Amino acid sequence: MMLKKVVPLLVVALVSFSCVATLQNYNPKTPVEREIKGALLSYESAYNTHDAGSFLGMFYEDAPIMSPKDGSMLTKAQYSDMLSELFNQYPTLALGKPDVYFLEGNDKAVVEISMLYGESYQLISKVSLLEENNQWRITKLIYF
Repeated sequence: MMLKKVVPLLVVALVSFSCVATLQNYNPKTPVEREIKGALLSYESAYNTHDAGSFLGMFYEDAPIMSPKDGSMLTKAQYSDMLSELFNQYPTLALGKPDVYFLEGNDKAVVEISMLYGESYQLISKVSLLEENNQWRITKLIYF
C-alpha cells in the first residue's frame, strides 16, 4: 500500500527535475538574445574552469558586483580578491533559463537568471549588460 503512494511522488519528482530549464537549452528569440546567451555561457564556462582572468573580463571596471556570500556591494577589485575563496567553496556554477529585457534599443539589457553555486546554493540574479564593440559585458550584478 505504501509503495502505491511513493511511486507517483517519485515520478513527479523525476519529471520535475528533468524539466529544469538551463541556459544551455535556452532557445533565444532574436539574434541579439543569442549574443547575450553566448556571453552568459562564457561567464558560466570561465567560472567553472576557474579562469579568473576571463571571468573578471566579463565585467566593466566600474561594475558594482554584489557578493554572493553576504550581499555586500563590491568593486571589481574587491570581487577579484574573494574569487579564489568563492571557487573553492562553490566549485561549479550553473545558470538557469534567462529572462531578457532590453533597455534603450538593443545595446543594453537586464537579464534575470538563477545561479546555482555548487550543488545547493541558488540565487536569483539581475545582470545588467552593455554591448560595445560587438561584446556584451556586465555593468552590474545583484541578487534578490
